[in-house]
Amino acid sequence: MKLLSRRQGGRKKLRDSCRESNINVLRLFELFREYSDEMQELLPVRWFDLPEKTLTEVHVYDCFLKFLLVNYIIEKGAKKGQVLSGEVTSNYLNQLLHMGKQRWVSALQNPTGRAKFFFTCLEHKGTSEPAKWLQETKRTVNHTTVWREIRKGAR
Repeated sequence: MKLLSRRQGGRKKLRDSCRESNINVLRLFELFREYSDEMQELLPVRWFDLPEKTLTEVHVYDCFLKFLLVNYIIEKGAKKGQVLSGEVTSNYLNQLLHMGKQRWVSALQNPTGRAKFFFTCLEHKGTSEPAKWLQETKRTVNHTTVWREIRKGAR
């Protein structure tokens, strides 16, 4: 019986951790949205109020990644003043995509073909155009952060 309660406690901690992580990703998306006039025009409302068409546009996620890689500086904690690692940046992108999939595909009885197709990007080893885009995007993030570290070490 004690083992079961530990397991349940572990699940609660995991759920709480996931919730906190999702909140952080949405906070970053909000910072991104407010970063420039262009983004405010493209994304005039908060993430939860954005329409399906907007949240299934590759351009939105590409701009979000660029913001995280180029413009965002960690604001507090042990890494305050540093940039995000490639792994963290890719994880934030994945989280945002999974939240979009949950909102526009999993939670709906009859999701649109557009949303279903776009979120095939999350399929492991997928071959759809969205999947190829995400695979290439993750490679680019990795290369960008590796070169950033190399240049930083060369100084």
